[in-house]
Amino acid sequence: MDQQIKDLLLSELNLTEDWADQELQAQTQGTVLEPVLQAKEDIFFGLFSVVISKAWAVMLAAFGDLVPQLFIRYASGHWLDERALDHGLARDLGQKTRLLLDCTKAQGTPLVVELGTVFFISETRPRRYQAVALVEPADQDTTFTVEVEAICPLDVTTGEIWSASYNAPLGLVWDCETALANDSVTYNGPSPTSSGSDPETDEALRARILAKLASSSVNPGGVLYYTNLLLTVPGVAFATHDATDGATATMTFSIYGASGALGTPEQDAAQALINQEKMETDTANILLATAEVLGLIISYKNAPSEAALIVAVAAHFTTLGRGEDFYEAPLYAALFAQFGTTYPGLILQLNIGYMALPAGRYWVPSPTCQALP
Repeated sequence: MDQQIKDLLLSELNLTEDWADQELQAQTQGTVLEPVLQAKEDIFFGLFSVVISKAWAVMLAAFGDLVPQLFIRYASGHWLDERALDHGLARDLGQKTRLLLDCTKAQGTPLVVELGTVFFISETRPRRYQAVALVEPADQDTTFTVEVEAICPLDVTTGEIWSASYNAPLGLVWDCETALANDSVTYNGPSPTSSGSDPETDEALRARILAKLASSSVNPGGVLYYTNLLLTVPGVAFATHDATDGATATMTFSIYGASGALGTPEQDAAQALINQEKMETDTANILLATAEVLGLIISYKNAPSEAALIVAVAAHFTTLGRGEDFYEAPLYAALFAQFGTTYPGLILQLNIGYMALPAGRYWVPSPTCQALP
């Protein structure tokens, strides 16, 4: 093998030159080196396939384990903690149990209980507690108390329950891991100063995250979708969004027909449709709207008959969007557009300039007319 072929083979093996393989194949074609080169490539391809297939399998397994953790409904442990932080929440880590351990000792003997001295309950899996402060009773004292706090692992990812189970009941046998200076110490029943609580479980944290998501999931687009959905119910001519309780993602809608109030059948049909189509985290209550009478007094001069004014007012209210507040300006404009040309000296005065429509109501105008002097 001449030096040029050796150099080309070396460069191809080191993957330093893209053209090396092509040159090597061209210069070995038809020579005794051609089958050697083919065997080399077959071996490399086999090794490459094994490496890639193994790496691909490992990657797929890792990806399969990771994907559920990206979704709140399936995440657990620290992955769920990350999802909670994304929404401004944090896992409740619980509270450690604290107890006052009542003790007795022989009179006239000194005793010191150092900070961190460990006491435990004599049981198969001893619950251990440590003194939270230095205790040094007087020599003449025969009784003293030691405040102790539970020593327990804080590992929410393994599901270790570490606090509530340390709320020790009375009647248990206590001892101390450290030989105290006074061997006459005995331990009586403890009394709790603060009860322990367990860390928040994945299920409880997940429920809080979903509740917060639900509280922010009601947006104008969703309200519009539900409003339009209600209009597909037979008999429902108008639907209004009256209120939203952001804490529970509960929306309230009112429905009514072209001529006014509807009945229970329409209400039940509307509620059933919303329950079927709404987002899982939303709640919607469908109410039947009731009439809100608007007592208008129209003072006029140089106007048509009172009957014509009343008909015109009623016609104007049919053009209003259901659920809209009342403003006098559009009514003035409608009346003058209809009668202003025919009655050039027309004067109109209304007793109400603005009136808010209460939630769950629709306007029923009740106009009366009176002539101006």
